[in-house]
Amino acid sequence: MVLLAASFQPVFNRLIFLNRFAFVFFVNALLFVFPVYSQKYLYKHFQITDGLPHGYVYTLNQSRQGFLWIGTAEGLCKYDGNTFTNYTMADSLANNFVYTSLIDRKDRLWLGHYQGGITLLDNQNFVKITKGSIPDSRINKIYETKDGNVWIATQTNGLLKIDQNLKVSEVKGVTKDEIIWDLCELSDHTFLLATNEGVSIVDTKKNIEIPIHEFEGIQVLNINPINHKTFLIATEYEGIFIINFDKGKYSLKMLLEHKSKISEKLVFSQLQADGTLWISRTESGLSRNIIKNDSILHIEIFNKEKGLKFNHFRSMLKDREGNLWIGSFGNGLYELSNQAFMFYNLHSSFSDHSINCISGNQNKSLLVGLSNSIGKYNFLNDSISRYLPLKVK
Repeated sequence: MVLLAASFQPVFNRLIFLNRFAFVFFVNALLFVFPVYSQKYLYKHFQITDGLPHGYVYTLNQSRQGFLWIGTAEGLCKYDGNTFTNYTMADSLANNFVYTSLIDRKDRLWLGHYQGGITLLDNQNFVKITKGSIPDSRINKIYETKDGNVWIATQTNGLLKIDQNLKVSEVKGVTKDEIIWDLCELSDHTFLLATNEGVSIVDTKKNIEIPIHEFEGIQVLNINPINHKTFLIATEYEGIFIINFDKGKYSLKMLLEHKSKISEKLVFSQLQADGTLWISRTESGLSRNIIKNDSILHIEIFNKEKGLKFNHFRSMLKDREGNLWIGSFGNGLYELSNQAFMFYNLHSSFSDHSINCISGNQNKSLLVGLSNSIGKYNFLNDSISRYLPLKVK
């Protein structure tokens, strides 16, 4: 059989680049290419028209099965990569407004609601936890300790504990006059609390709360552990601090000073295990930073200027595949692909789109075996040639 080459420059739907090396994948009718010379991303924007129950996305989590759980102002949403499935009070949620969430060590999903109440998803069943000490005020944070107990930071009802039998108890000694935004375990029975009035140390065994006077009167939103002794303290307007505990004493250092506009405030901060610190601000968007030697190195920012349609983000999640999910304050959900592709539609002259085999040639070209022809992609000039069988009489 003799093959004739019919070379052409097809109409490609090119979306994005990633990395300095080129790889190509043919899947059915699509050709994916991702050579990357600079760090760019493939953005996907999901809104109500795509299946989200609401445009305000407050919390994001991923289960072991890979499902993305999305908490919104009008219900819970599960995304399986193709379809959004929504759940509301009609499905036994304690409330439709999902403000915070947690995936615990047993892969159970906990939901904290804006109007109060807690919902637990266990073995595909929603359980409402509304009895006992569960308040009607907002649930701001759900936190699990190593012993399997779950701790609840509330808007006006202090700190609560839910044991492994789902028994709810109130932690005594913690003031109810302050809003608890966040908490982090300092040691057994001892926590750091972030409140609208500062930072305090709470001993749940002795039922005492000790404020850290340097933060007195400061709105503190997040506490991120660096290790068991060192923590990041993120404030709304005063910047981000590092606090270190050693032998009953602590030291404090300014990590990032607030230099933005007076009107701009910090929305949240999130520290990952690799030292990446994500910071969201109301006007400038979401920034990615690296903590190194007690200092911050700014890497990049995600906002309108970088292609997104919004600057105010309320939640974020980096999934196990490395993709970044960003929940906005009224503009839906964004996905930023870690391995962004260039998408190519095969030219209409390819009558057969079934891919049987692929063979490469040291990053210069790829041969794609189809049922009735061969396609050749050339990396150097970004073109595709088609080789047809020549009928010999």
